[in-house]
Amino acid sequence: MFPLLALFLLLTVPSLGQLSIPMESQRGYIRQRVGVTDVSVDYSRPKVKDRKIFGDVVPYGRIWRAGANENTVFTVTTPVTVNGTALPAGSYGLHMIPREGMWTVIFSKQNSAWGSYFYDEKQDAARIEVRPTTGSHTELLTFDVTDVTSSQAIIEMRWSTVSVACTIAVNLNNTVIPDLTAQLTGLAGFTASNYVAAAQYVVDNDLDVSIASAWLDRALRSQPSFTAYMLSADIAERKNETKQASELRDKALKIATNAEMNAYGYSLLQQKRSSDALAIFMMNAERHASDPNVWDSLGEAYALSGNSAEAKKHFQKALSMNPPPQVRQNSEKWLKDLEANGSR
Repeated sequence: MFPLLALFLLLTVPSLGQLSIPMESQRGYIRQRVGVTDVSVDYSRPKVKDRKIFGDVVPYGRIWRAGANENTVFTVTTPVTVNGTALPAGSYGLHMIPREGMWTVIFSKQNSAWGSYFYDEKQDAARIEVRPTTGSHTELLTFDVTDVTSSQAIIEMRWSTVSVACTIAVNLNNTVIPDLTAQLTGLAGFTASNYVAAAQYVVDNDLDVSIASAWLDRALRSQPSFTAYMLSADIAERKNETKQASELRDKALKIATNAEMNAYGYSLLQQKRSSDALAIFMMNAERHASDPNVWDSLGEAYALSGNSAEAKKHFQKALSMNPPPQVRQNSEKWLKDLEANGSR
Protein backbone atom coordinates (compact mmCIF):
# COMPACT_ATOMS: atom_id res chain seq x y z
CA MET A 1 0.00 0.00 0.00
CA PHE A 2 2.78 2.44 0.78
CA PRO A 3 4.15 2.66 -2.76
CA LEU A 4 0.65 3.30 -4.13
CA LEU A 5 0.01 6.01 -1.52
CA ALA A 6 3.33 7.66 -2.36
CA LEU A 7 2.49 7.56 -6.06
CA PHE A 8 -0.95 9.07 -5.37
CA LEU A 9 0.63 11.96 -3.44
CA LEU A 10 3.17 12.63 -6.16
CA LEU A 11 0.42 12.76 -8.77
CA THR A 12 -2.00 14.92 -6.78
CA VAL A 13 0.20 17.48 -4.97
CA PRO A 14 0.67 19.74 -8.04
CA SER A 15 -3.11 19.96 -8.47
CA LEU A 16 -3.45 21.30 -4.92
CA GLY A 17 -1.82 24.57 -5.98
CA GLN A 18 1.59 26.19 -5.50
CA LEU A 19 2.93 28.52 -2.87
CA SER A 20 3.31 32.20 -3.71
CA ILE A 21 6.72 32.93 -2.24
CA PRO A 22 7.98 36.56 -2.25
CA MET A 23 10.69 37.14 -4.84
CA GLU A 24 13.90 38.97 -4.06
CA SER A 25 12.95 41.81 -6.42
CA GLN A 26 9.65 42.71 -4.81
CA ARG A 27 6.82 44.54 -6.49
CA GLY A 28 6.44 48.29 -6.36
CA TYR A 29 3.58 50.50 -7.48
CA ILE A 30 3.10 54.21 -8.08
CA ARG A 31 -0.02 56.08 -9.11
CA GLN A 32 -0.76 59.72 -9.84
CA ARG A 33 -3.93 61.47 -10.94
CA VAL A 34 -3.55 64.24 -13.53
CA GLY A 35 -6.86 65.96 -14.16
CA VAL A 36 -9.14 62.91 -14.28
CA THR A 37 -6.44 60.65 -15.72
CA ASP A 38 -4.83 58.01 -13.52
CA VAL A 39 -1.22 57.22 -14.42
CA SER A 40 0.41 54.19 -12.78
CA VAL A 41 3.49 51.98 -12.98
CA ASP A 42 3.51 48.42 -11.58
CA TYR A 43 7.03 47.00 -11.48
CA SER A 44 9.60 44.83 -9.71
CA ARG A 45 12.49 46.43 -7.81
CA PRO A 46 15.89 44.77 -8.20
CA LYS A 47 18.88 45.93 -6.12
CA VAL A 48 22.25 47.10 -7.35
CA LYS A 49 24.17 44.90 -4.86
CA ASP A 50 27.62 46.34 -5.70
CA ARG A 51 27.23 45.45 -9.38
CA LYS A 52 27.84 47.53 -12.48
CA ILE A 53 24.31 47.83 -13.81
CA PHE A 54 24.14 49.62 -17.15
CA GLY A 55 26.54 48.28 -19.73
CA ASP A 56 26.96 45.05 -17.75
CA VAL A 57 24.00 43.54 -15.83
CA VAL A 58 21.78 45.48 -18.23
CA PRO A 59 23.69 45.45 -21.55
CA TYR A 60 23.68 48.43 -23.85
CA GLY A 61 21.75 48.10 -27.06
CA ARG A 62 19.47 45.29 -25.87
CA ILE A 63 15.82 45.33 -24.85
CA TRP A 64 15.30 45.52 -21.07
CA ARG A 65 12.14 45.07 -19.02
CA ALA A 66 12.70 48.28 -16.98
CA GLY A 67 12.59 46.22 -13.80
CA ALA A 68 12.72 42.50 -13.00
CA ASN A 69 10.50 39.42 -13.30
CA GLU A 70 7.20 40.12 -15.12
CA ASN A 71 6.59 43.08 -17.42
CA THR A 72 6.79 46.50 -15.94
CA VAL A 73 3.24 47.70 -16.63
CA PHE A 74 2.47 51.33 -17.43
CA THR A 75 -1.23 52.30 -17.36
CA VAL A 76 -3.12 55.45 -18.31
CA THR A 77 -6.90 55.69 -18.05
CA THR A 78 -7.32 58.30 -20.81
CA PRO A 79 -5.27 59.19 -23.90
CA VAL A 80 -2.04 61.04 -23.08
CA THR A 81 1.13 62.18 -24.75
CA VAL A 82 4.55 60.94 -23.63
CA ASN A 83 7.20 63.53 -24.46
CA GLY A 84 4.79 64.74 -27.14
CA THR A 85 4.05 61.29 -28.62
CA ALA A 86 0.42 60.17 -28.52
CA LEU A 87 -0.44 57.13 -26.40
CA PRO A 88 -4.04 55.83 -26.19
CA ALA A 89 -5.63 54.85 -22.88
CA GLY A 90 -4.61 51.36 -21.77
CA SER A 91 -2.00 49.19 -20.04
CA TYR A 92 1.37 48.69 -21.68
CA GLY A 93 4.47 46.61 -21.16
CA LEU A 94 7.19 49.16 -20.50
CA HIS A 95 10.60 48.34 -21.98
CA MET A 96 13.79 50.30 -22.51
CA ILE A 97 16.85 49.99 -24.71
CA PRO A 98 19.75 51.53 -22.73
CA ARG A 99 22.63 53.11 -24.61
CA GLU A 100 25.60 55.25 -23.71
CA GLY A 101 23.77 58.11 -25.41
CA MET A 102 20.03 58.31 -26.02
CA TRP A 103 17.77 55.58 -24.64
CA THR A 104 14.66 54.20 -26.33
CA VAL A 105 11.55 53.90 -24.16
CA ILE A 106 8.95 51.49 -25.55
CA PHE A 107 5.26 51.09 -24.69
CA SER A 108 4.13 47.65 -25.87
CA LYS A 109 0.52 46.53 -26.24
CA GLN A 110 1.72 43.20 -24.84
CA ASN A 111 1.64 43.81 -21.09
CA SER A 112 1.46 40.38 -19.44
CA ALA A 113 4.70 38.70 -20.56
CA TRP A 114 7.66 37.64 -18.45
CA GLY A 115 10.24 40.36 -18.79
CA SER A 116 11.30 41.23 -22.33
CA TYR A 117 11.84 37.65 -23.51
CA PHE A 118 8.65 37.62 -25.59
CA TYR A 119 8.89 41.25 -26.77
CA ASP A 120 7.53 41.75 -30.28
CA GLU A 121 8.25 45.05 -32.01
CA LYS A 122 5.00 44.67 -33.98
CA GLN A 123 3.13 45.20 -30.70
CA ASP A 124 4.66 48.65 -30.09
CA ALA A 125 2.12 51.35 -29.29
CA ALA A 126 4.76 54.09 -28.99
CA ARG A 127 8.52 54.59 -28.95
CA ILE A 128 10.32 57.69 -27.71
CA GLU A 129 13.96 58.71 -27.39
CA VAL A 130 15.11 60.01 -24.01
CA ARG A 131 18.48 61.27 -22.86
CA PRO A 132 19.30 59.84 -19.41
CA THR A 133 20.90 61.85 -16.63
CA THR A 134 23.24 60.79 -13.85
CA GLY A 135 22.90 61.55 -10.16
CA SER A 136 23.16 60.10 -6.69
CA HIS A 137 23.06 56.35 -6.09
CA THR A 138 19.67 54.57 -5.95
CA GLU A 139 20.02 51.02 -4.60
CA LEU A 140 16.48 49.80 -5.36
CA LEU A 141 15.13 50.44 -8.84
CA THR A 142 12.57 53.20 -8.29
CA PHE A 143 9.83 54.81 -10.34
CA ASP A 144 8.69 58.18 -9.03
CA VAL A 145 6.34 61.04 -9.96
CA THR A 146 7.62 64.62 -9.95
CA ASP A 147 6.57 68.08 -11.13
CA VAL A 148 2.83 67.41 -11.07
CA THR A 149 0.59 70.13 -12.52
CA SER A 150 -3.09 70.21 -13.46
CA SER A 151 -2.28 68.77 -16.89
CA GLN A 152 1.01 66.87 -16.71
CA ALA A 153 3.49 64.98 -14.56
CA ILE A 154 6.98 63.55 -14.94
CA ILE A 155 7.48 59.80 -14.48
CA GLU A 156 11.08 59.08 -13.57
CA MET A 157 12.95 55.76 -13.39
CA ARG A 158 16.08 55.76 -11.17
CA TRP A 159 18.53 52.93 -10.64
CA SER A 160 22.22 52.90 -9.77
CA THR A 161 23.24 56.45 -10.77
CA VAL A 162 21.04 56.71 -13.86
CA SER A 163 17.70 58.49 -14.25
CA VAL A 164 15.31 58.36 -17.21
CA ALA A 165 12.33 60.74 -17.18
CA CYS A 166 9.27 61.13 -19.41
CA THR A 167 6.65 63.88 -19.36
CA ILE A 168 3.07 62.57 -19.33
CA ALA A 169 0.61 65.22 -20.52
CA VAL A 170 -3.18 65.12 -20.75
CA ASN A 171 -5.58 67.24 -22.76
CA LEU A 172 -7.97 68.63 -20.16
CA ASN A 173 -10.48 69.75 -22.77
CA ASN A 174 -10.70 66.18 -24.07
CA THR A 175 -10.70 64.48 -20.66
CA VAL A 176 -11.94 66.66 -17.81
CA ILE A 177 -14.74 68.41 -19.70
CA PRO A 178 -16.35 65.13 -20.89
CA ASP A 179 -16.00 63.78 -17.35
CA LEU A 180 -17.70 66.84 -15.84
CA THR A 181 -20.38 66.74 -18.53
CA ALA A 182 -21.11 63.11 -17.70
CA GLN A 183 -21.33 63.92 -13.98
CA LEU A 184 -23.74 66.77 -14.66
CA THR A 185 -26.12 64.40 -16.44
CA GLY A 186 -26.56 62.54 -13.14
CA LEU A 187 -27.79 63.71 -9.75
CA ALA A 188 -25.10 66.39 -9.69
CA GLY A 189 -26.92 68.11 -12.53
CA PHE A 190 -29.83 69.07 -10.27
CA THR A 191 -27.67 71.42 -8.18
CA ALA A 192 -26.86 74.85 -9.61
CA SER A 193 -23.66 75.21 -7.61
CA ASN A 194 -22.23 72.13 -9.36
CA TYR A 195 -22.55 73.88 -12.73
CA VAL A 196 -20.77 76.89 -11.24
CA ALA A 197 -17.98 74.73 -9.79
CA ALA A 198 -17.48 73.00 -13.16
CA ALA A 199 -17.39 76.35 -14.94
CA GLN A 200 -14.90 77.68 -12.38
CA TYR A 201 -12.54 74.79 -13.17
CA VAL A 202 -12.79 75.50 -16.89
CA VAL A 203 -12.08 79.21 -16.41
CA ASP A 204 -9.23 78.65 -13.95
CA ASN A 205 -7.52 76.22 -16.34
CA ASP A 206 -8.06 78.27 -19.53
CA LEU A 207 -10.16 75.58 -21.18
CA ASP A 208 -13.10 75.88 -23.59
CA VAL A 209 -15.14 78.71 -22.10
CA SER A 210 -18.09 78.08 -24.41
CA ILE A 211 -19.08 75.06 -22.34
CA ALA A 212 -18.46 77.07 -19.15
CA SER A 213 -20.83 79.77 -20.43
CA ALA A 214 -23.51 77.17 -21.10
CA TRP A 215 -23.14 75.75 -17.60
CA LEU A 216 -23.30 79.21 -16.04
CA ASP A 217 -26.41 80.13 -18.04
CA ARG A 218 -28.11 77.01 -16.72
CA ALA A 219 -27.07 77.82 -13.14
CA LEU A 220 -28.29 81.41 -13.42
CA ARG A 221 -31.67 80.30 -14.77
CA SER A 222 -32.29 78.09 -11.77
CA GLN A 223 -30.42 79.86 -8.95
CA PRO A 224 -28.69 83.20 -9.62
CA SER A 225 -25.53 83.67 -7.56
CA PHE A 226 -22.74 86.17 -7.13
CA THR A 227 -20.12 83.66 -8.28
CA ALA A 228 -22.04 82.65 -11.40
CA TYR A 229 -22.52 86.28 -12.47
CA MET A 230 -18.86 87.13 -11.78
CA LEU A 231 -17.58 84.11 -13.75
CA SER A 232 -19.88 85.05 -16.63
CA ALA A 233 -18.46 88.57 -16.48
CA ASP A 234 -14.89 87.23 -16.61
CA ILE A 235 -15.74 85.19 -19.70
CA ALA A 236 -17.36 88.21 -21.36
CA GLU A 237 -14.25 90.25 -20.55
CA ARG A 238 -12.07 87.65 -22.27
CA LYS A 239 -14.21 88.06 -25.37
CA ASN A 240 -13.78 91.86 -25.18
CA GLU A 241 -17.50 92.20 -24.45
CA THR A 242 -16.87 94.95 -21.90
CA LYS A 243 -20.43 96.28 -21.76
CA GLN A 244 -21.88 92.83 -21.05
CA ALA A 245 -19.14 92.17 -18.50
CA SER A 246 -20.02 95.40 -16.66
CA GLU A 247 -23.74 94.53 -16.65
CA LEU A 248 -23.05 91.06 -15.27
CA ARG A 249 -20.86 92.47 -12.49
CA ASP A 250 -23.58 94.93 -11.57
CA LYS A 251 -26.03 92.02 -11.26
CA ALA A 252 -23.53 90.14 -9.11
CA LEU A 253 -23.03 93.09 -6.76
CA LYS A 254 -26.77 93.56 -6.33
CA ILE A 255 -27.12 90.10 -4.76
CA ALA A 256 -23.68 89.85 -3.12
CA THR A 257 -23.45 88.98 0.56
CA ASN A 258 -21.26 90.92 2.99
CA ALA A 259 -18.56 88.24 2.76
CA GLU A 260 -18.70 88.10 -1.05
CA MET A 261 -18.37 91.85 -1.34
CA ASN A 262 -15.47 91.87 1.09
CA ALA A 263 -13.66 89.05 -0.70
CA TYR A 264 -14.16 90.76 -4.06
CA GLY A 265 -12.72 93.98 -2.67
CA TYR A 266 -9.61 92.19 -1.48
CA SER A 267 -9.20 90.45 -4.83
CA LEU A 268 -9.17 93.89 -6.45
CA LEU A 269 -6.54 95.04 -3.96
CA GLN A 270 -4.40 92.06 -4.91
CA GLN A 271 -4.70 93.15 -8.53
CA LYS A 272 -3.41 96.60 -7.49
CA ARG A 273 -6.80 98.13 -8.39
CA SER A 274 -7.02 100.25 -5.25
CA SER A 275 -9.65 102.72 -6.52
CA ASP A 276 -11.96 99.90 -7.67
CA ALA A 277 -11.48 98.11 -4.36
CA LEU A 278 -12.24 101.32 -2.48
CA ALA A 279 -15.56 101.66 -4.30
CA ILE A 280 -16.54 98.10 -3.40
CA PHE A 281 -15.60 98.50 0.28
CA MET A 282 -17.56 101.79 0.45
CA MET A 283 -20.61 100.09 -1.04
CA ASN A 284 -20.29 97.25 1.46
CA ALA A 285 -19.97 99.68 4.37
CA GLU A 286 -23.19 101.40 3.30
CA ARG A 287 -25.03 98.07 3.19
CA HIS A 288 -23.58 96.59 6.39
CA ALA A 289 -22.81 99.62 8.54
CA SER A 290 -23.13 97.68 11.80
CA ASP A 291 -20.28 95.29 10.94
CA PRO A 292 -16.89 96.53 12.22
CA ASN A 293 -15.07 94.35 9.69
CA VAL A 294 -16.35 96.38 6.73
CA TRP A 295 -14.90 99.56 8.25
CA ASP A 296 -11.60 97.82 8.92
CA SER A 297 -11.49 96.68 5.28
CA LEU A 298 -12.37 100.17 4.08
CA GLY A 299 -9.52 101.47 6.21
CA GLU A 300 -7.12 99.11 4.44
CA ALA A 301 -8.33 100.26 1.03
CA TYR A 302 -7.75 103.92 2.00
CA ALA A 303 -4.31 103.12 3.44
CA LEU A 304 -3.23 101.25 0.30
CA SER A 305 -4.49 104.09 -1.90
CA GLY A 306 -2.32 106.53 0.11
CA ASN A 307 -5.04 108.33 2.05
CA SER A 308 -3.73 107.98 5.62
CA ALA A 309 -6.22 110.38 7.18
CA GLU A 310 -9.27 108.48 5.90
CA ALA A 311 -7.61 105.17 6.73
CA LYS A 312 -7.08 106.19 10.37
CA LYS A 313 -10.67 107.43 10.64
CA HIS A 314 -12.11 104.12 9.47
CA PHE A 315 -9.80 101.97 11.58
CA GLN A 316 -10.81 104.00 14.61
CA LYS A 317 -14.49 103.55 13.69
CA ALA A 318 -13.97 99.77 13.50
CA LEU A 319 -12.32 99.79 16.96
CA SER A 320 -15.19 101.86 18.44
CA MET A 321 -17.64 99.05 17.56
CA ASN A 322 -16.18 96.41 19.89
CA PRO A 323 -14.88 94.28 16.98
CA PRO A 324 -13.91 90.60 17.22
CA PRO A 325 -10.25 89.94 18.15
CA GLN A 326 -9.00 89.40 14.59
CA VAL A 327 -10.50 92.66 13.35
CA ARG A 328 -9.25 94.53 16.43
CA GLN A 329 -5.70 93.25 15.93
CA ASN A 330 -5.69 94.26 12.27
CA SER A 331 -7.03 97.77 12.91
CA GLU A 332 -4.59 98.36 15.77
CA LYS A 333 -1.65 97.14 13.70
CA TRP A 334 -2.53 99.40 10.79
CA LEU A 335 -2.99 102.41 13.08
CA LYS A 336 0.37 101.74 14.70
CA ASP A 337 2.06 101.53 11.31
CA LEU A 338 0.32 104.64 10.02
CA GLU A 339 1.27 106.60 13.15
CA ALA A 340 4.89 105.48 12.81
CA ASN A 341 5.26 106.02 9.05
CA GLY A 342 2.56 108.49 8.12
CA SER A 343 1.44 105.94 5.49
CA ARG A 344 2.05 102.31 4.64
